[in-house]
Amino acid sequence: MKLINQLTAMVVTSLLALSAHAESISIERDVTANEKIEIVVPAGKAEIRANDDNKVIIIGTLDPKADGYDFESENGVTTFVIKQSKSAEYSFNDPGSVLTISLPKASILTLSGTSFDLNISGFNNRTRINTVSGDLVAKMLQGELKAESVSGDLSCSECTGKISLTTVSGDIDDQQSSGELTLQAVSGDIETDTKATTVKLEAVSGDINADIHQAQQITMNVVNGDIEAKVRNGKAPEVTIATVNGDADLYLPADTSARVSASAVAGGDINNEISDERAIEEEYGPGSSLTTKLGAGAGKIEFTSVNGDLTLKKL
Repeated sequence: MKLINQLTAMVVTSLLALSAHAESISIERDVTANEKIEIVVPAGKAEIRANDDNKVIIIGTLDPKADGYDFESENGVTTFVIKQSKSAEYSFNDPGSVLTISLPKASILTLSGTSFDLNISGFNNRTRINTVSGDLVAKMLQGELKAESVSGDLSCSECTGKISLTTVSGDIDDQQSSGELTLQAVSGDIETDTKATTVKLEAVSGDINADIHQAQQITMNVVNGDIEAKVRNGKAPEVTIATVNGDADLYLPADTSARVSASAVAGGDINNEISDERAIEEEYGPGSSLTTKLGAGAGKIEFTSVNGDLTLKKL
């Protein structure tokens, strides 16, 4: 216990020392309504909010290990770059920069960092975000949102427009989005509850859990993961769902109008709980297939797996 107390005291002392040497920053500048703004924060966290005042406001503290910052603003372009020290050694406990930023709501934004956690809301133009190990929380963004991370988690709530979220080893959580939605993860899970009109979801070694309220153009692909998809607009859906080594459950409403084609290539089961048709096993080999028509058959549903089970269920 004595050793733990000593280590705790050392960590607290180190953080207090870094905080004491952190440089305070306060910037305010009038800019255009649709200013092109680039912000680079190598390490730390930032809350970025939209304003109606056509101002760039940046306040907070710089990373104690940073070599200062560059700020330029002219001719409709503003850049704010924290300069990372080439000689400093970083650790998990380093606080990084801590910033509160306010920008015009119609700004065209490019935001990037390495270990950079970002909370952003309220903008209505184009937003591009790129981090290595930082997490993103985005809320009520409109227009175009493109966010990419290597190992960070990406969260989006009430965003509308053209939305694209991509991560390698993080998870993606999307709630109440609308417009065009693309979510891609390599070794993370994807969860969405969306009102988007087109939906594309892809995972390599993660699961997909999707509740899709309006879209009729839907694509989902998983290699080593499971899919649970609820498609609530059954008027004439165009749905493609494919897995390699995972199971897939597709929930459809009672008024669905679509032709359904399901196939399990290497021995997975096909379970049909929404009509009387049953899967037919291949005469040679382990595969099976199912063809059925729901309602007038206006839409098209393709449902395939190599080694997984496929199940059609009623909502």
